[in-house]
Amino acid sequence: MSSGWSRPTDVYLGQSVALAGRDGVAAVVVRFPPTLPLLRALTQLQEQASELLKSGTRLRVRLSPALCPLVRFEVPEGIRSWKELETIASAHAANAMDVPAPQLVVGIDPLQPGCVAAMPRVVQEVIKGWCRQGKFKLVSLAPLWSEASQCAAVRGAAVTGFVLREPDGTTGVGSDSEPDNAHAELTFQLDAMETLNAAAPAFLRSHWQVA
Repeated sequence: MSSGWSRPTDVYLGQSVALAGRDGVAAVVVRFPPTLPLLRALTQLQEQASELLKSGTRLRVRLSPALCPLVRFEVPEGIRSWKELETIASAHAANAMDVPAPQLVVGIDPLQPGCVAAMPRVVQEVIKGWCRQGKFKLVSLAPLWSEASQCAAVRGAAVTGFVLREPDGTTGVGSDSEPDNAHAELTFQLDAMETLNAAAPAFLRSHWQVA
């Protein structure tokens, strides 16, 4: 018989909203001012979702575009190594976000080398520190748009791009991802989660509203 402890808790973190949910347990949504320090926002979530965030809980954390945007760039010809590509990607992300490259953590999509997930290093450090303090095990940390790319609605051969709309930003993903051209549009719905009888997520992607 499987134990509830083996099932991870899903956490969504945005600039002014945070969510926690797991399987048959109703989602908890916490809203806060966008100027609130990230650690205080996470502490509020922990206080209000204490049943989902107990010591030893495994966490999958997904971030909004305000915390981990997608940065695009043209991959130069003649790239000889992954390290070289990462250096170029970091430079483009730093320029797009107007911060020094050492202050960013970047992740490159192997299928789309010109698409970079750029996260301020301080965001990563705060989340990891919060996990250590709460004795959580962080098993995954990624932008929500990377999760959306696994949604069945956008994986069809005819869909070359999609747009994901979240409370604090819109992200175009794929080769045809401008809002006027995209073949699919996803909206991350929070309102339905805030009702008393809100259905809990099997995972965050179960909250997609597909247009």
